[in-house]
Amino acid sequence: MCQPLLSQSVPDELVYDILTRLTVKSLIRFSSVCKSWNSTITSLNFIKAHLDRAKSLSNNNNNNGYLLYKSQVENHSLFAMVYNSNRTLTPIARFQNPFPEGWIVGFLYLWNPSIRKFKRILPSYFTDPFHTEAFGLAYHYQNNDYKILKLIYEYSPGEKVPPAEAKVYTLSTDSWRRFVISVEYSKDSRCLFFNGALHSIACLAVFKGSLALIVFTEALADKSKICHIWVMKEYGAVKSWTKKSVLMKDAARFFDCTVNGELLICKFRPFQRLSFDPESLNEEILRIPNAGSMIYTANFVDSLVLLDGINISSKYRN
Repeated sequence: MCQPLLSQSVPDELVYDILTRLTVKSLIRFSSVCKSWNSTITSLNFIKAHLDRAKSLSNNNNNNGYLLYKSQVENHSLFAMVYNSNRTLTPIARFQNPFPEGWIVGFLYLWNPSIRKFKRILPSYFTDPFHTEAFGLAYHYQNNDYKILKLIYEYSPGEKVPPAEAKVYTLSTDSWRRFVISVEYSKDSRCLFFNGALHSIACLAVFKGSLALIVFTEALADKSKICHIWVMKEYGAVKSWTKKSVLMKDAARFFDCTVNGELLICKFRPFQRLSFDPESLNEEILRIPNAGSMIYTANFVDSLVLLDGINISSKYRN
């Protein structure tokens, strides 16, 4: 039990509220204070309450999202940076990679670097070398549960492409469900979680709060490209799609949109990562030394997800 003075002088409801406001690092330490605090902090209800508060605070931050990247020099480290509205970058976190020498082929992992726990998920089966896979991670708010969508395209050269297969993994039940969906093969398939649903089958993004489709097409002999931005102004309304096209020089690959509507792209000659504003046509190089693979997210928060211990395979060592 906690110290009598503390438990008698502070109401349980106030203690609970205070705990939901603390950082993950502090909560991990306080979970060892007493059995009652440990029971509270590792409960599903508290984990959800803490995550909801963290998301609320994150949504109120005046920034342009977050960049998560792996260092080419320090293979054991992953880094998180705030992409500020003035296009500057502020480091906020560094995580130790539990698999510095690469992932084990044939397995999926759910990893929460904030609490240094991961869960190994055995795939339903191994896929053929000619098959293409796309993955998406979603959060089911009503059930306080996480799901993984796996799209499989059984593509074989010279043969008719069969319908894609979808498999959905649910964290709470640690199980997969299989669906057959009527979609065609797409080389650049991507899964995007937006408005409570996963969207896929194209290079999708969220552009200024709306679902968008970003397509690059060849333009002129100087290797410049035209960037077509299709935006669904009213979610779910087909007739609300609008199109904007802008010319870009030497654009190579699009990988996401920032909160403010800037396009994050890669150029290969020379290799550069930069942001592009389709309104002003201004470009800004993202100066991140030794950055390897990189992803962008509009929301990044520390959480206690996986701390409850249900279906967790192991905890990696320091």
